[in-house]
Amino acid sequence: MSDLQELMRRLADLDDPESLVLTVVLRLGRHVERRLESRCRRLRLAVRGDKRLSQPLDEAIETAAKLLSRMGQHGTGIAYVCPSVDLAEAIEVAVRMRERVVFGSLPHLLPLAEVWDDWETFSIVFIDHSRVRLVTVTAGLPETRHTGRVDIKNRVKKGGWSQKRYARNREGEVRHWVKKVVEDLVRIIGENRSERLVILGDKELAPRLGESLPPHLKDRLVGVQSVHQPRELGELLELALPHFLRAEEREDVDLLSRLKEGVMRGGPATIGEQEVRAMFEQGRVETLILHPRDGDVARAEMHNQLVLIAQDYGTEVAFVDEPGVLDETDGVGALLRW
Repeated sequence: MSDLQELMRRLADLDDPESLVLTVVLRLGRHVERRLESRCRRLRLAVRGDKRLSQPLDEAIETAAKLLSRMGQHGTGIAYVCPSVDLAEAIEVAVRMRERVVFGSLPHLLPLAEVWDDWETFSIVFIDHSRVRLVTVTAGLPETRHTGRVDIKNRVKKGGWSQKRYARNREGEVRHWVKKVVEDLVRIIGENRSERLVILGDKELAPRLGESLPPHLKDRLVGVQSVHQPRELGELLELALPHFLRAEEREDVDLLSRLKEGVMRGGPATIGEQEVRAMFEQGRVETLILHPRDGDVARAEMHNQLVLIAQDYGTEVAFVDEPGVLDETDGVGALLRW
């Protein structure tokens, strides 16, 4: 389980109605403390004169500033602080997010849920004639998971029988190393059926590797591209990202299509907050689908409550950019188990 998902689980377990949680989403960089103070000015004005609220808010802002100032200079920091239960958690993600501060009795899980949905963990495999590299990308942050040796001779242009023998031997090497790399991927990635895979590398080996994957990995393959050896992880991510994002767009279209079809047939799907809450009570929600609307605070709070419920049930949460069948609703839909 990733750090992000584990944090969501811990926050969803907070059940003290008297606790007040400060949620901060702030882009990282210079003067974090000053920019956080500016973001919290309205909150301070709202609780002025009420010690029950102002004291925990002051403590939470100070703690959040310390957590965020220790992070890097790029991306976004997401912090959760609740002094009454000694909660102080923060996570750094590589993507730029809309800044916000929320202070209330419930942790604001929407930012984490959005990152989890938009940046599902995916893997990149780079292969050439000398090595293979497996990189996992979580919350937009790439991390090398495995490196291994590959030893395949380059092609030669000489003619005659010697070249034919060389070509046969070389083909044997290609089969051997591709098979070994597949075995390593199966061992490391395992049976995870949600982790997308992008293969980059040599124009001969990358397609061969894609064709040699077992069915459970081939089903998750979203792109194969011939590239030269990238020097840095960031370059590898830039090359793989378009393949991942296109797969995300296709998934959104598929979700909305399934939702519309299910609603028109009378199931297994439903739309609307009250209907979805009723389905949660029956344990029938398989995927919660949300369409956020910028500036709609009431919708965001309601969506946050549904995300907390989804965490309790272990339900998948998906955010869609286009409303589709949710256009005339409160932005809530669900695919059901039956």
